[in-house]
Amino acid sequence: MERPFASIVELDPVSEDRTVTRAVRSPAESASRDTRALQVLQVEESSRFRTNLGLAEVTGNPVTVQLSINTPDSKTSAFTELTLAPNEFRQLPSILRAFGMTDTFNSRITVRVLDGAGRVTAYGSMIDMQTNDPTYVPAQ
Repeated sequence: MERPFASIVELDPVSEDRTVTRAVRSPAESASRDTRALQVLQVEESSRFRTNLGLAEVTGNPVTVQLSINTPDSKTSAFTELTLAPNEFRQLPSILRAFGMTDTFNSRITVRVLDGAGRVTAYGSMIDMQTNDPTYVPAQ
C-alpha cells in the first residue's frame, strides 16, 4: 500500500531583498502519542551548511512536541517543547545554531509527541551556504 504524501512549502530567506520558495513533497511519516518518535538524521550546522527543521500538524488537532538535538558523541543534548495548532506548519531556521551548536556535524533531531490528539510530520532541509541549494532530509 502506498503511503500518502504531505506537501509543504518552505520559505527560505536568502537575502534581505528576496525569498526563495521551495515546494517539498514529503512522505507522510508522522508521529502521535501512541507511536515512536521521528528522527531527522545527519544534519549539520557549519560554515558550509545550515539546517532548517520543518514541522506540520497533519490531522486538524493540536499537539505538543518535544524536540531533542543530539550530537554524534551523545555528550551534548538540547531540548525544547513546542505546541502546534491544528494544521499548523512551522519552520525553524538554523535549528542547531538556535540551540548554540555551531560547527556541528552528523547530528540527530528527535521529534516526540508529548500531548494532544494530533499527529506531526517533520523534515530537515540542509541549505548549502554558498549556493543556497537545499538537501531534503526526511524524518524516519
